[in-house]
Amino acid sequence: MILLMFGLFAACCFSVQAQSDVNAAGGEATGSGGSASYSIGQVFDQMNTSASGTVSEGVQQPFEIVTTDVEDIEEFLEAFRVYPNPVKQILYLQKKSDDGIETSYRLIDLNGNVLKAGILDGELHQIDMQGYAPSAYFLEIIRPKKKPQTIRIIKH
Repeated sequence: MILLMFGLFAACCFSVQAQSDVNAAGGEATGSGGSASYSIGQVFDQMNTSASGTVSEGVQQPFEIVTTDVEDIEEFLEAFRVYPNPVKQILYLQKKSDDGIETSYRLIDLNGNVLKAGILDGELHQIDMQGYAPSAYFLEIIRPKKKPQTIRIIKH
């Protein structure tokens, strides 16, 4: 009986705890430079950039697109990159190809105030989020003859 009580006490005091999460998706990516495992639906940890590309270490957090049309989401994901989300300092926004169509963006707070706006071309844009309070923001992507796409951005 004493041995059983000691075993239960030891199990309670020395239990191992680890982080766990539920991923929306994931898989393996391979190429000429090597391979990597990835997951979608987790929190971002650290980003490393070099001349050959960018790697986001740790876990990832997807952005939310507010729309009712699945085709719009697929087209948007093929045309734009917005990262990291959640963001601490710099939010990167990129139109993947310069198709000649003028595309603009607006960063909007929860009160509907436009904090920043600009035009997107094929270059990487940096939106400095450092001066904004930790909160949720909306990034609206506006393209002619298309429904505006809105992404919820979380600022830590």
